[in-house]
Amino acid sequence: MKLVYIAVIVLGMLPQLYGQEIKIGEKLPVSVFDSLSFLDGHRLKYDSIRGKNVIIEFWSVWCSTCIAGMPKLQSYQEKYNDELEVLLVTSQDSASIRRFWDMNPITKTIEIVPVVGDRLLKGHFPRKGVPYAVWIDKDLVVKHLTNGVYVTEENLQRFLKGEEILLNADK
Repeated sequence: MKLVYIAVIVLGMLPQLYGQEIKIGEKLPVSVFDSLSFLDGHRLKYDSIRGKNVIIEFWSVWCSTCIAGMPKLQSYQEKYNDELEVLLVTSQDSASIRRFWDMNPITKTIEIVPVVGDRLLKGHFPRKGVPYAVWIDKDLVVKHLTNGVYVTEENLQRFLKGEEILLNADK
């Protein structure tokens, strides 16, 4: 009987451990942010982004589109710093990302420190490819799930005003 109780507890915890899928209109738990580790070793604290809109951009070292888009994301972070937090998230390990980050001429110029070794967000937002963007408002409600090409200046301004973003067929 004791084994049954243990099994029930473990099975009940699996969604929290691996991330239950979160859909548009659902709220992201605050605890998700506190579980993220950056390349420089520090952990994100939700208090540091409280009240900001968040763009989570999933990327990988093999994705040239992801890397080419990082300067644009950096410029958005700088321009909208008071109301926006851009998180570059990869499931790849810190050693691999460190080697890549230090050698790539584009990433050398990026001041946004990437989140590495992610498993939780990957579980919350399953995707087929990268770049993949999750648009989260200041109340932690997921507003949009898009390809990274839709993270444009115009869409970002619309998002920050609480308006719908434009999803054109020719992107």
